[in-house]
Amino acid sequence: MTFMLALLLGFYAHGEKYAYRPQRILAAGVENIQISGVRGQIKLTGTRGNSYSLKVKHSKNKKYEDWSLAVDRRGGTLLFEVSNVAYGAQWRKLIQRDQWPEFDVELSGPSVPVTVSWREGDLEYLNWSADVESSHLKGNLTVKGGIGKYSLQVGEGDVHVEKLAGALTLKGDTGSVKIAQLTGPLHLSWRSGAVALHEVMGGGSLELHNSRLKLKICQGEWTINLPRGAARIEQCSGKLTAQGDSTKWRLRASPDLETEIKSQSGAVAVNWPAGGAKVFLTSDSGNIGGAKVHTKVDSEGRKVAEFRVGRKPFAAVFVRTQSGPIVFKQ
Repeated sequence: MTFMLALLLGFYAHGEKYAYRPQRILAAGVENIQISGVRGQIKLTGTRGNSYSLKVKHSKNKKYEDWSLAVDRRGGTLLFEVSNVAYGAQWRKLIQRDQWPEFDVELSGPSVPVTVSWREGDLEYLNWSADVESSHLKGNLTVKGGIGKYSLQVGEGDVHVEKLAGALTLKGDTGSVKIAQLTGPLHLSWRSGAVALHEVMGGGSLELHNSRLKLKICQGEWTINLPRGAARIEQCSGKLTAQGDSTKWRLRASPDLETEIKSQSGAVAVNWPAGGAKVFLTSDSGNIGGAKVHTKVDSEGRKVAEFRVGRKPFAAVFVRTQSGPIVFKQ
């Protein structure tokens, strides 16, 4: 079954866009959803029920009159695809980018796995409790609530994820990232921008190129690669393995955090407020300091400090730099 919103549903003026009459689509037999287009806003909301509510707005201009949003049922797949009546499926190759329309799509109903392929515009997922695979080149991305495995890719834009129960894989280039109350593992690859992670409890990996990282309240096993920028880590338990070049590291550790930080020229500051630790600090040419920290020079000319603080159980703390200074405070 296929129908074209532009042809069959009718529309009415709504500001700078035409708004189509809300539509109801039966959810019976729908196993997954696919959405593809170029410009506009996408909003998916997971709700209980036996049908989907669809709301669509479309660019208001004569040059966009041949455009439509095709809705198709192909087996268990519910498909939404922007198309051009005159050029059909070949429109991406034949029509210039500045002639592409905007479609704002709001879909609410039972959560099933969804794949979204979009170019420009903001994407929003609210309480969508099924797997999500989403990619777009430019625009903000918001996730609030939901359960499932989320795989998200953003070219340029800000990302905000909150209260997601499941695994999250996020890749992007530029923009800010805020993730809070994530219970599953996180795998983040981001080139540039501020990254704030709060209450991320499933461990994971961070591949950051040039970022300001703040990681507060975390559990599990974490690996961080941050060549340039700054990192502040607080109230984490589990295991932390981090490395950087000129990155400035600030760690306020918990007593049950196994820590290994390797830095080239970036400074490393460790604050160990409580609990036991076996501490190993080494620098090729940088200074090692801190109250009650005594250094020596080994046979290869490196500065070394080895000591214990607190009582058992002892967490292992390894810090090594080439030229960056190291400070350990208790």
